[in-house]
Amino acid sequence: MTTSNRPTPSVETSHNVYRKATSDEIDAARKMGKQLGDLQAKINAATKEKETLKASCQHKVFIDEPTYMYTYRSCFACGKLLEEI
Repeated sequence: MTTSNRPTPSVETSHNVYRKATSDEIDAARKMGKQLGDLQAKINAATKEKETLKASCQHKVFIDEPTYMYTYRSCFACGKLLEEI
């Protein structure tokens, strides 16, 4: 028989009262953990694609946004600040 150094999953039933988690609760937590990991991978891929797309922007179309002191010119497509005018 081998012993594991992994902590036993627990559930708090009320304030400072704990019990061992059931196998169904552990399975549900593992499933949610996998879903969260899958979503994080999608977020990372989308962020990388977004940065690649922004880096390829040529800033051909711009908008001028007047404020109290300055007018800011920024790219219409990616939002990059181009200059103060």
